[in-house]
Amino acid sequence: GHGGTRSIYSAGFRKEDLQFIPSKNGGRNGNVTGVLILKTAQSSTGKKAARKLFSKGTKTGDVLYILCREVTIAPTPGILPTMDQMAQRAAETYLTQIGNES
Repeated sequence: GHGGTRSIYSAGFRKEDLQFIPSKNGGRNGNVTGVLILKTAQSSTGKKAARKLFSKGTKTGDVLYILCREVTIAPTPGILPTMDQMAQRAAETYLTQIGNES
């Protein structure tokens, strides 16, 4: 829901870089469908993404993603500007554009 669909591809991985391991019991609340772990061999883009993780202590076989049926993400107040801030920015942009056309 919030922010649209997320993908492992946005992190630089390809499907052959990760291995799916299904969950037997669904985790603590039965919501976990499985995990994605980092495979030994990665694609060229996966190697680049993995290097960043390796520098932070990640190892081959570590769980990178936990897949859940659903999640609840609490609202994050202040992540978007207020209507007044957006109106002010729109007005400033409009006036700047008109000033540049003269």
